[in-house]
Amino acid sequence: MHFHLPKPLHGWGEFLREYAIVVLGVLTALGLEQVVSSAHERRLAREAREAINEELQIDLDRIAYRAQLQSCDERRLSDISCSCKVALNAIQLST
Repeated sequence: MHFHLPKPLHGWGEFLREYAIVVLGVLTALGLEQVVSSAHERRLAREAREAINEELQIDLDRIAYRAQLQSCDERRLSDISCSCKVALNAIQLST
């Protein structure tokens, strides 16, 4: 295996050039990490929004269904109430 040993730096100019390369690499990595993190957070927010919308739609469907049944329930309760009154009157008349 063949590898190169680092060469000694010759002056401030070469040092600053190497330093700039390292700094640029680190800043690039941090910037890309931020882009990936931002995309991930946007995806999570979109998924949460979709889940909330689905849950709201289910709730609205249930409310609409219960509203349709309400008149039927009220009618049935009225019938039961009338039957109870008739039975109560019959009991009172027989005593």
